[in-house]
Amino acid sequence: MADLALRSDRPYSVVATVVHHGGARRTLAQLDLHLTTGNVRLRFLDRASLGQFVRAVVDLASQEYLPASGRHRNVWTRLYSDDDPPDTAAPVELPLALNLFV
Repeated sequence: MADLALRSDRPYSVVATVVHHGGARRTLAQLDLHLTTGNVRLRFLDRASLGQFVRAVVDLASQEYLPASGRHRNVWTRLYSDDDPPDTAAPVELPLALNLFV
């Protein structure tokens, strides 16, 4: 898998685009990430796929920045899948070997 590393000293911009068609019906949502080394586009063709992506990013940010995050294990990863029922309260937490990132 290719690695895309973002940090505060690497200039980038994010462009969010939503196309509405026929009143409240949304037909396209996408994020364009513009980097000095190239561009990445994330396109969401339905509400469920956008919701799954947003949920994963919010969970990640919560683990990193909430005051209670210091009480969590050293390695935290979760799998978000389109197989998950839409009303699932928690995604699958993956068991990882402790020496995986040594």
